[in-house]
Order: sequence, then C-alpha cells, then structure tokens
Amino acid sequence: TLKKKFGLTDELSAKVSAKLGSLQSIALKEIKAQLEYTSGPLIAAVQVSHGEDGTSGQLEGSYKADDWSVKGNLTVNEDGIDAWGLSGLYGIRQGLTLSAAAQQASGRDPTINASITHMDGTVTNQLTTAYDANTGALSLSGLHRDDWGEISGMVNSKGDASASARWDHQWSKDWKTRVNQKVDYTDGQLGYETTGLAAYRLQEGLQVFGGASYRDDAEGARFIPEVGAQIDGVPISVQYDTGTDTISVGIRFKF
Repeated sequence: TLKKKFGLTDELSAKVSAKLGSLQSIALKEIKAQLEYTSGPLIAAVQVSHGEDGTSGQLEGSYKADDWSVKGNLTVNEDGIDAWGLSGLYGIRQGLTLSAAAQQASGRDPTINASITHMDGTVTNQLTTAYDANTGALSLSGLHRDDWGEISGMVNSKGDASASARWDHQWSKDWKTRVNQKVDYTDGQLGYETTGLAAYRLQEGLQVFGGASYRDDAEGARFIPEVGAQIDGVPISVQYDTGTDTISVGIRFKF
C-alpha cells in the first residue's frame, strides 16, 4: 500500500493511499482519498474509497468542550447508508461522568447504551444499561475496579446473567499472579471458568505469562493451558482447548 499525506493549510490535511496487487500481477486494487479538518475542539474527516467491491464513503466528526464531548460516524456505500454511530459524554462533576451511545451495523437493528461512571484515584465504579433491538433484550450491568482487581455482573430481560471477578497480586518487582472466576447462565445453560496465571517481567516493556483454566460449559468440563507475552502493555495470549481440540489467540486484561 502506497500512502501520502499533504498539509494543505494549518487546519486542513489530505491523505491518499493506493493498494496494489502482487509483484507478479501489479494492479490497482483499492484507492482512498481523505480530507481531515482540525480546529481546536473540532475534528472532522471525510474519506472515499474505491476498489474491487465498489465505492464507499466515511464521514467522522467529534467536538470536545471542557465538560462534554460528542462523536459521530457514518458509512455509506452505493446502496445508501451502511452503518452509523453516535456517542456523547458529559462530566457531571469531578470524577463523575455520564455517557451514552447508539449505533447500527449493516443489516442489523440499532443498539443503545448509557453509563454512569465514578472514578476516585484507582477506584472505578460503573453502572450501564443497554438495549439491543436485534434480540429485544434490555440489560443492566455493573463494574467495580481497584488496585486488587475487579468485580462485574450482568443480567438481562431474557433471563441471562453473568458474574466475574479478577484478583491480581504483585509478589515482587518481577512476579505477579492473577486469579479469574467467571459464572454465566445463558439459554438455561450454566457454565463457569476458573483461571490461574503467573506473569514474569523479563525486561522493561516485556512480560511473559502462563497458566491454565478449568472450564465447564455446554462443551463439557476440561482444562485449557495458556501461555502468552505482554509487549508494551499489550498482553497476547494463546490457549489450547483440550475439549474441542482448538487453539485460540486473544488479548488479556493488562497485567
């Protein structure tokens, strides 16, 4: 992919990129053009793409004031509006914020959620309510996070519920352990998972970790070994599910 950015004015910039084929078969696969406008609290961008799948466009904008902000995005294609999203945040007072968001993906009905969050130092408490028009489910969830870990729970109007807890402990400068417990009840099926991990700091910005989980759900009870590395604050994990004979790669909560 070839990319180039141009500074048109102090507030306006342009980006152009072209995606080519292989060296054996060079062809123009996709071309993008974007204009971005930045002026103080206002940021706006419009992008048009044309490729093998047709032409599409994206419009994004955000505005941030001292105690509130709003963001919006819109994606269109040759058939019309493909997806959209709108979110906002209001600072009620120091450490207390109210946020809300609505979005709709291609071929789906909208989802709406609202949260109130209180932060005091390293302690965070959050209460969220959400409505998914695709399933007709209204849910309520809560979260408490501090230096020791976090506790969260969720219940919805369909009768589903879940709860989880994470406990972290720093034994020394280099060693840290984590215990996770999850329980969920979905479609009349009860499942739970217990995870134990240990992380070791090799050098600044690099940690390795490993452990295992014991999971019991619709697939049955089994052990799931796990290893991974946290690079520059991003923990990448590899798990082997002994029950389903599958390997999965994911991102863990930061150690």
